[in-house]
Amino acid sequence: MDKGEDVRKLKQAGVFNLQKWSEAAPEVKESVHEITKSFLDAAAEEAASKPTTTVVSIKMEGYYESVYNARWHHVVEVPGGEGTQTGMGMEVKEGKPPQQWTYKKSGQTFEKDDGVRQSDEAPPRLMVLTSDKGWPYTWKEVESLPDCYVNCEVERVWQIVELYLIKWLSSHGETDLTPGRLLLIGTPGIGKSMNAGSYLLYQLLH
Repeated sequence: MDKGEDVRKLKQAGVFNLQKWSEAAPEVKESVHEITKSFLDAAAEEAASKPTTTVVSIKMEGYYESVYNARWHHVVEVPGGEGTQTGMGMEVKEGKPPQQWTYKKSGQTFEKDDGVRQSDEAPPRLMVLTSDKGWPYTWKEVESLPDCYVNCEVERVWQIVELYLIKWLSSHGETDLTPGRLLLIGTPGIGKSMNAGSYLLYQLLH
């Protein structure tokens, strides 16, 4: 199943959420793969059966919209760093880097693959996502933090989760679509809640 093809068709038809899917014309629903249609029908039915509170919906919409529209920056290593042992410095650039980290499958997981280059530019040392209204773990704090720091390990977490999502959503003929449980074990600097959790939310919203 090409999920990208289904996403493009739905976007072209103006279907961006479950409400729009429920209101979509029959020909729009028939244009996507059967597994996609079944998944969205089930999700829309479950959402419709649950009571909603308008106040909460209005209050939270702007925050999640801010996460969805978070802006990208990346940090790259550049020559000419004065006072450093390596003679290299750091430079912050706008947008996504032309050369991101690459990974190779290793058993049931992924590991970083430094032997693959997508462009002449070296991979970033760090990527930064900036949400104007902060990230969920800071919404109850007095001051929200706008930046989410994504290193190669945080990106690797998403690569693993995405693989499981693709397998789950591509399970043809299964009636009981239950995603497996993944356990994130923290490593120094990964920031399970602050960075990995925020980055997973950003990717899942997209």
